[in-house]
Parts: sequence; C-alpha cells; structure tokens
Amino acid sequence: VLLARKPFVTQGEANYSCAVVYADGSMEESEPVTVRVRESPLPPTSLTSVPSDMSISLMWSHSDECFENCTFMYEITWQQSGDGSRLRNTTTTETSYTIEGLTPGTSYEVGVGAYCKEDPNIRSEVIMVSTTLPGNSVCSSWIIISGVAISLLLISWSIFLATTAYQYRRNHKIPPQKSKDSLHPHIESTNDQEMERNPAYIPIE
Repeated sequence: VLLARKPFVTQGEANYSCAVVYADGSMEESEPVTVRVRESPLPPTSLTSVPSDMSISLMWSHSDECFENCTFMYEITWQQSGDGSRLRNTTTTETSYTIEGLTPGTSYEVGVGAYCKEDPNIRSEVIMVSTTLPGNSVCSSWIIISGVAISLLLISWSIFLATTAYQYRRNHKIPPQKSKDSLHPHIESTNDQEMERNPAYIPIE
C-alpha cells in the first residue's frame, strides 16, 4: 500500500514522502521528494547603482535553484523620475549593465527583473533603485581649463613681445629711452631761476 504524507511547505517548495505498509504492520518509507510550487523565479537582489555624468552602472546578484533548467535573462528598465511616459528597457544575460546617454543632473528610477529565456512569461518581481546623476562637471572642467589656457597664452604673448623689442633694440644698437628730465637736467634749474626773477615767465618744456 502506498501512502502519501501530508506535505509541509518550505521556501516555496513542497516535500513529499511515500511509505509501504506491510500486512505484519511494518513500514518502509521512501526518501522525500521535493516538488516546486512557485510559478515565478526569485527576483534579483543587492541591486546597486553607481552614477556618473551621463551613465549609471548597475550590479546585482541572482540565483534560483528551483529553476535550474532556466536560462535567466535580465530586463533593465529606466525612466526619469516622475516621467512614466518615457520608459526604456534593454536585456542582458549578465548581472551587471551600464545605462549610457543619460542627462546630467537628472534623477532616474531603474528596475531589474529576471525571466526565463525559454519562456519569457515566467518572470520575477522587479526591484527598483533611484539615483541622481551629478551635474555636468565635464563642461565646468572645460571652462576652467580654457580660462587657464587663455591666461597662459596672454602671458606667453607678453613675454614674446618684450623679448622681440629687446632683441630689436640690441640688434640696432638703440639706447634705452631716457626721461625728459634726464635728457635736459639743466632746464629745471633754469626755469626755477627765471620764475623767481619774472613771475610771468612761462617755463620751457
């Protein structure tokens, strides 16, 4: 006589065992048999996101022994926070993916779900993560670098002009320019003496 014991469910699985009862009252029990009762695989876990200026790198973990004959695929969905009309998606067989071409300084909602390649209707729940991309530091860095480059260019040009002028005077043996007072040191004293004698005197420049 074959008797089926009442199953007990553990983590979505039902364990059954059978027994043979002989006429003398002795019984021989079989090894337990595990029956899967879940219709969908477990969702991915430990989803992390690393945002950059224009991309989000995703990483997650996933395993499900109940679906050992299933080749798992992962569907990644993303959209700007609060904008449900622009949901985008892609698939991969890896447990990591980088979403590119995003808008800097924008918040995104990202989801990852698992499904069987053999039957896409067998899907897990989707786990979500929200992340915000930093501002466009590339443009800021470019502005800073451009400002420094322009400053260095102006300094180099000033040095070039000064060096060229010095070489020109040296090659043509042109003496350095002197001030007006140094060219005519006697004029100032003459003007002072003449003004003392004649208040209407107009100094010679």
